[in-house]
Amino acid sequence: MAQNKHEKTRAEIMSAFISRNRKTLIIITSIIIVAVIATGITISTLNKQLYKKTAQVELLYEDYTNWVNSSAELSEEEKQDTYVKLYDDLSQFIDSARNGYPELRALFTLASVEYHKENYKSAVDLFSQVIEEYPDSHLAASAAMNTAVCYELLGDSESAVSYYQLVFDNYGDRSPDAPHAKFSIGRLYESMNEPAKAIESYRELSTVYPDSEWAKLAVSRLIVLE
Repeated sequence: MAQNKHEKTRAEIMSAFISRNRKTLIIITSIIIVAVIATGITISTLNKQLYKKTAQVELLYEDYTNWVNSSAELSEEEKQDTYVKLYDDLSQFIDSARNGYPELRALFTLASVEYHKENYKSAVDLFSQVIEEYPDSHLAASAAMNTAVCYELLGDSESAVSYYQLVFDNYGDRSPDAPHAKFSIGRLYESMNEPAKAIESYRELSTVYPDSEWAKLAVSRLIVLE
């Protein structure tokens, strides 16, 4: 009986507390509900914005591919006009985009536009920005590879080697370009009259990727150099 009396007393205390603080509890509950609803609305809004931005950047990428594919059919004036519009549209999009896939896609696309326009220094800056801001993205390895190619076209073999090495070291486990990058290092060292470094690169390539076509080419170069 004593235990039941105790439980009744606790129930009465709780009832009295709720009665005295009813308004406060209602306000707190309302705040919690509003916060939950607001969070849901915010997430929903962000998802809609992300979807919208993704759709926009994919359309811009489509414009880029159409420009590249139809280049032979366009006059020089039409090529230039299309380039200027693409550059402006992508630049404005990047300025308005938040960090995330849409910005990444736009940066890579703009870098590709500059590459095809043969503005290699600008392409290097943009591809490097992709690597710096999105090092773990699915486009980072391609950005590093493209940066190396741009540096080659600019006549900067040492910088090209460093970016080819970046592809091999940082993205070798997920990039199909890694064997090509390592072969390119050996090829550049040959052109720089550094056969020992070329041999080292070719040997490493044939060891790490023995079944790749680039490894077979590396072996053929080793026969010549050694």
